Amino acid sequence: MRQSLAEQHRLYGPQHPRVGDSAAALASFLQEKGDYAAAAEYHSQALAIRRNVPGGAHKLVADSLSALAALSIEQGDYAEAEELLRQALELREQDFDPSHPEIARTMIALGMVLLEQGIPADAEPILRECLEIRRQALPEDDWRIATTESLLGECLTSSEQYEEAEILLLDALAKLETECGAADERTLEALRRIIALYESWDRPDRAAFYRTQPTTPQRENE
Repeated sequence: MRQSLAEQHRLYGPQHPRVGDSAAALASFLQEKGDYAAAAEYHSQALAIRRNVPGGAHKLVADSLSALAALSIEQGDYAEAEELLRQALELREQDFDPSHPEIARTMIALGMVLLEQGIPADAEPILRECLEIRRQALPEDDWRIATTESLLGECLTSSEQYEEAEILLLDALAKLETECGAADERTLEALRRIIALYESWDRPDRAAFYRTQPTTPQRENE
């Protein structure tokens, strides 16, 4: 991949879109390896090239911004991820219909980083809109609806809206168990959120019940 990037740089010049695409591909590979510093360097290189493409390339710029945001999330820099995702969302809203899946994907990532920063009041309207988009665009049993319900449930737990959170979280868990399986990480995350709900709601009996469910035997000692 490094050889390909160097050759394209030689053939087309440093600002050619193909160079940007190769830099983005190399950055993603380095990120998977855990080489975050090098990944950030190449993601930033791709972003700079894509921003300078004549006529604009909103989708590719938004892709690079989202990739950098994912890197920031992995490193725990949620404030930086929020800024990058807000930029990406603004660009996607210029290019896509409001109900497009790309907008929902960016919204759920933004909602998550807002929750990680402890600001559920900001996350809630974004996650509600994301859920509405996915409910309209996807089949009723699609796992992406369930994961959005689950994250919104976590958000509502944080703001002590327990009754609505319970409805969303239980519905999400049932769907994920059916669609993804009991041992899938998305299902396990939904289960952890239910336990957190009942702990926050001062319902230790319900929390204890869900701790004993067969989806989480390995987590009882955590």
